Order: sequence, then structure tokens, then C-alpha cells
Amino acid sequence: MKHLLLVFTVVCVTGFTMAQTKVASVNSQGLLDSLPSYLEAQKTLEEIRISGLTELQEMEANLNKAIQNFREKEKDMAPVVRDLEEKKLMQKDQEIQTKQQSLQQDLQRIAQELNQPILEMVQKAVDNVAKANKYDYVVDQSMLLYFNEMHDITDKVGAELEKIDSPK
Repeated sequence: MKHLLLVFTVVCVTGFTMAQTKVASVNSQGLLDSLPSYLEAQKTLEEIRISGLTELQEMEANLNKAIQNFREKEKDMAPVVRDLEEKKLMQKDQEIQTKQQSLQQDLQRIAQELNQPILEMVQKAVDNVAKANKYDYVVDQSMLLYFNEMHDITDKVGAELEKIDSPK
């Protein structure tokens, strides 16, 4: 009997504690997509990406011309000269691959630098709304299979973001 009473008490206390937990959800991607600072960061990132891709395409076009030129003259070249030209072509190809890797790393680094302050601002807005409304947990809607729109605080966080992001 004591054992049964203990189990009943634990279940009731756990249920009572769970009943007091307040959870809300937020659409973080929707918030980001509505922020002018985030859109500007994405635009800057895209411009850098396009510039880098244009440079890579030019390098590849030059390599292709050099390869075509090499193939046309290859039969008339001395073996030593042919080997030297092949090494130059391989070196150009390696430079393109290195540039491609460098571009990817630069884009990742720049994205991190541009987005970090924005993500911190969103986090601050979520924190402010959660504290003001006494939420214990705020989860991102992209991670949920279902959420009740009654607990969606995206609009409140958006209003808070406008306060934080507005020029002073």
C-alpha cells in the first residue's frame, strides 16, 4: 500500500510540474527572411559568390583554351617541351581547384561573420519575449511535426526584433 501511495504521489507531482511548464514556438526562418539586415547579408553573400564563380569560370575558360592549343601543337613538340606544357596545364588545373576550395571556405567564413550578429539579435528577441510571457521553452517550428498556433510567438518576436533592429 505504501508503495502504491508513493507511486501515486510521484505521478501527481510530475503531472503537476508538467502542467505548469509553458512552451511556445517560433518560426525563426520566417523571422530571418523578414529582417532587412539578414536580407542585406544574403545579398552581400550572393554578390561575393557570383564574383568568385565568375573568376573561376574565366580561369576554366583560359585553361580550356590552353588545353586546346596544347592539343593542336602537341604532335610537333619535343618530348621535353610537351612534358613541361603538360605540367603547366596540370598546375593551372590545380590552381582552379585550390581557388574553388578557397571560395567555399571564404563564403562559409563570411556567412558566419555576417549572420552571427543577426542570429544573436534574434536570440535576444526570443529571450525577451519568453521572459516577458514566462515561457519555459521556445522551440523552432521547423523542428516540430505539429504545433498549436495558439502558442506561436513569431509575431511577438518579430515586434521585439523591430525594436532591437531599428536605428537609434
